[in-house]
Amino acid sequence: MSCVVQMTKSKMRSVACSILTQVAVSLAAAEHEHRYEHRDLHTGNIVVQSGVSAETFRKIRVGDDVFRITTHGHVVTIIDYTLARLTNGAYHKHSITSLSTCACCLGIV
Repeated sequence: MSCVVQMTKSKMRSVACSILTQVAVSLAAAEHEHRYEHRDLHTGNIVVQSGVSAETFRKIRVGDDVFRITTHGHVVTIIDYTLARLTNGAYHKHSITSLSTCACCLGIV
C-alpha cells in the first residue's frame, strides 16, 4: 500500500527550493572550509529525509556567514560512495555520510 501526499504547487516549490538550497549551501560550506570537491554529485547522492517538523530550520556556516534554511519537513543529506578531494590533496571516503555532519566537512552551526 502506498501513501500519496497532496501538495499545492506553492508548497512543492517551497520544498524544492529548500532541498536545492540545502544542497548548495552544504557544498559551499565544505568547499570553503576544506576545498572539498564531491566530484560525483547526482540525484543518487542526495538523500532526502521527509517527515521532520515542517518548522525545522538548518543553520549552516559558510565562512563568517550563517544561512538559516527552512526545511519544509525535508532534510537533505549528501552522500558520496566514491573518492572526494580535500584541500591537502588527500582523499576522504564518505560512506553514507552527510557533508554537514562529517567531522572533516563541518558546516552545521
